[in-house]
Order: sequence, then structure tokens, then C-alpha cells
Amino acid sequence: MRIDSDVAEKLAEVVSDLKPTMNAFDERFFPGKGEEEEIVASYFLFMTAIDHRTRIRGSYEMEIGGEVLFGSDLLFRLARLKHEADPEFFTAKRMASLTLKEFREVFIPDGVNLWDPEVRVALLRDVGSKLLILYDGKAYNLLERAGDRIRGNPMEPGLSELLKSFIAYSDPVEKKSFLLMKFLKRRGIFSPKDEENEEVAVDNHLMRIAIRTGLLRLEKSWFPLLRNERSSTLEEDIALRIMTRAALKVVAEKAQISPFTLDDFLWSLGRLVCKVDKPECGECSIRNACLGGGSWFGWAREPFNENWYY
Repeated sequence: MRIDSDVAEKLAEVVSDLKPTMNAFDERFFPGKGEEEEIVASYFLFMTAIDHRTRIRGSYEMEIGGEVLFGSDLLFRLARLKHEADPEFFTAKRMASLTLKEFREVFIPDGVNLWDPEVRVALLRDVGSKLLILYDGKAYNLLERAGDRIRGNPMEPGLSELLKSFIAYSDPVEKKSFLLMKFLKRRGIFSPKDEENEEVAVDNHLMRIAIRTGLLRLEKSWFPLLRNERSSTLEEDIALRIMTRAALKVVAEKAQISPFTLDDFLWSLGRLVCKVDKPECGECSIRNACLGGGSWFGWAREPFNENWYY
């Protein structure tokens, strides 16, 4: 497995003018502008903890207010509705004692399927309990301990190191950690001094794009995984996502943009254009940077591993 520098150069040229597109103040999904920073930090800490694999074994989709939402959009929309009705719901005390029944009432309305609700409840309870023990129940205390550092050292740990205390954020490739940091940075309550340590939040969409564009060049031994003829091992999954993160860091640096900005773009592209079953190459804005003009590995699916990391 290697990074194709020529594809990285072409992708960097295409994305060099990107601007951030994820609006962390969108009140359909997130707390409003006037809310206290503790409330905002807690909301994102808990919600990001369960933002993974919403469409496995069924379609997580429904219409709300005339708008059809799916995946994480639906997850956050339902959370926002609960937050509006019960502002104390996303707090350490409530999450530490959350029941499966309460979770289902919020996130799994009638007619909607969501994979692994028991796991998501366990993750939320773990974050709530440890927040109470380690940070007096306050997400903002966690951020203050990080001192606006992404990475640090044993004496002055950064947010990346501190988040590893929570099971939900234990992913070696730190998908949820960097997604959380992106949310908090956009809200202005986490301002990293070490922006050079920013990374994309590697999920299935980013992995799929890295493979299909040829940015990641894989040996033929990987092809059975790309055809989903078997599931990947956790070690294979981690290796592929680490390489995806490294490759996209190269692209971001060449384009002189933040990995968070690149993450916005690629996540949306993967959901709406470079889809799993039927990639719409003719509609793709990075088609000319894709090895083979959009046809390279168009058949490939990202390998699947059942976990709560992404």
C-alpha cells in the first residue's frame, strides 16, 4: 500500500480553493448561537460519541418537517429536537444513567432502524460517568485541561490524549476525536495552538474516495476486501485508515488548506456522489483528478469491519 504522489498533486490543485462548508451553528442539528459554552461542549461530546455507522442493517432515514434526513443528519436532528424540549438531557448526570428505553425514545422513532443501540447507550454512559469522575461533570473542564492543544505530552496532554479515556474515543485513528475537534473549533470554544496537528476524521466515505481515486494504491491482495468478499480484520481496517489519513494530510498540505476543510468536502462528496453502490462519476467535481478520469476502481467498496470507531 502506498500514496500516489501524482494523484495527491492533482487532488490538491482541485481542492485548493475550498472553504469550510459544515456549519456548526446550524440550529436544525446543533445548539443555537446564544447557548452557554458548557451546554454546547457537552452536546458535541456526547453526540459525536455515537456518530458512527447509522445505515448498517437497515436504512436510518425519515422525514421531519417536510425534509428527508438520513444517517448522521437524522441522528443530530433528533438530538436537537430532544435538546430543545429537554435542555438538561445531554449532561453528564443524565447520560451516566441513560437507559436503553430513553435512548430509543429519542433516536429510534417508530419505523426507523438504528444499528447497535445497546452499544451507543454504553458509550454514552461511559462518557457521562467518566466526565463526572474526572472533570466534575463538565465538558468545559475537559477542554480547559487540554489547554487548546490537539496533542501534548504526559505533563500537558492535548485533547487527543485526554479523549482516549472514553471508550467512544479510543479509535487508534481518532475519527471521532477529530470530528469533535472540528465541531468545537467551528464553534469557537476550542482554538488549537498546534493547527499543524489537525487531521481528517477518517470514515468509510473518505476511505472509499482515497481508494477509488487511486490516491491509495493497493496491491492485488487487497482486492477481495474491496469486493467485500470478506470483512476486514481490525488490524487491516486500522492500517487502511491510517494510510488514508496520511494521504489526505499530504493533499491538504499541498493545497494549503486545513484538513478539517478537506474533511467537510470529502465527507459530503462520499455521501452524495461517490456512493457505495452507484458512484456518479459524471457529477463528480474531482473527476479529472481521479486516476482513470473517474473510472479507476469505480467498482471498489471500502472494506467493512464491525466496530463503533466510525
